[in-house]
Amino acid sequence: MRLCSLILLFILPTNHQIDAQFASRDFLYQQNPQIRSDYYLAETQDPVDARFRVLESQVQALTKRVTTLEVQLRDLQLAVHDDWTKTDSGSKYKIFDTQKNWDEAMSTCKSYNAHLAMINNEDKNNFLRELMRNTTNNVDFAWIGMRTRAEMASQPAIYSNFESNTQVSGCAVIDRSGIWAIRSCTQLRPFVCQQVNVV
Repeated sequence: MRLCSLILLFILPTNHQIDAQFASRDFLYQQNPQIRSDYYLAETQDPVDARFRVLESQVQALTKRVTTLEVQLRDLQLAVHDDWTKTDSGSKYKIFDTQKNWDEAMSTCKSYNAHLAMINNEDKNNFLRELMRNTTNNVDFAWIGMRTRAEMASQPAIYSNFESNTQVSGCAVIDRSGIWAIRSCTQLRPFVCQQVNVV
């Protein structure tokens, strides 16, 4: 038993040795705080926490990249809108001679942060008429932002071969004279986009 106690006393460090070990490490930390930080992380960080910190760093990098791309996108949008015709009110218009149905035309306008042209007064109608006349692509009709939908009259006609509750629907076009007409929304036509109050 005495032999075991002697061996344990010999193997285990004394309090003085432990104090000296921590004193030397604290001295090293005081000389270089970064070593203390790294050593602390190495001692305390579990694998999940370490992985989280890596992912957090990647998310921050991606966020910076997205911000950069958004700035570039805004610059490109401004460049794209340079060939649009601007009115005194700040709206911009552009005639697209690509043939699309009404829904596709509206989607294309939305991709430019715009919509199919809305004409709610004579001045706008005259402006679009002149825009149509001055286009170099000889556009005769173009989609504008109006869609109609109506049901057949409930009064029976003398003769009718329509199925019951037939709906008549269509979309508006404007011609080079500024006159509107309703056409099937599935027809492929040029279209006029309007971007409102561009700064």
